[in-house]
Amino acid sequence: MARYWNCWGYIDARDGAQSVSKSLASSMKGHHQYLIAAEDTCMRQSNEELVKVAFPKAKYNATSGKNDTLLSIEKAKKELGYKPAYKWQDQVSK
Repeated sequence: MARYWNCWGYIDARDGAQSVSKSLASSMKGHHQYLIAAEDTCMRQSNEELVKVAFPKAKYNATSGKNDTLLSIEKAKKELGYKPAYKWQDQVSK
């Protein structure tokens, strides 16, 4: 049940900074909301396993990868050109 409250999402600070930089450089006016997250989850278990335990009554639509983010970052990708570059697995010893 660790981190179920945000669907096991996370973000590397460098990707967070990228999203701020792209937002400031944007010519868009007004208020825009985005989910900014990594492209994967912070868990080693598959999304299917995690959702089954944490949200047993929820219908799970599989993502293309077993640990793809369950948070929608598509709007930030499309409108800001946001592209997460860092994964937690690449930052720790295996």
